[in-house]
Amino acid sequence: MIGSTANYIANGLKWRRGEPWLQEVRVPQNAPSFPWDQADLTIQLPRSKWAQLGVTSADGRRCRTTTCRRRCCCRWGALGPAFLAYANFAAYTQWNNSLIYSTTAGYLATRINGAPPMHRPAVPIAQLPFNELRELQQLLVRRDSMSARSMA
Repeated sequence: MIGSTANYIANGLKWRRGEPWLQEVRVPQNAPSFPWDQADLTIQLPRSKWAQLGVTSADGRRCRTTTCRRRCCCRWGALGPAFLAYANFAAYTQWNNSLIYSTTAGYLATRINGAPPMHRPAVPIAQLPFNELRELQQLLVRRDSMSARSMA
């Protein structure tokens, strides 16, 4: 199963051998002019543009140059990790469109290939207690079922 999936991604999709697919980066925390509307998988900007906007490698150094053509920046919450996603990430998400699954697979692949562990956020990220998470999930399910009924 893994071999046939890898073969399909490598040969059936637009996978580019030897090119990266995901790179952890640091986005400026207090940049009021940072264009968060551009931090979307559908928008592709050159690395030079992200660097101009203050995006650096995860360790704070300037991102190394690469011959890869398209990049986008996606962020997991205001304080969560941020990534530059390359064309290979787009190819992978053609196979599995789950952003969480694809990001996890991309991160694991980069770790297996020798990348350092993901950097921790500068400040702790508050988490909801379990009972509040469950209540939130129930509210979302109710909202979705009400939306589905109104569309019927």
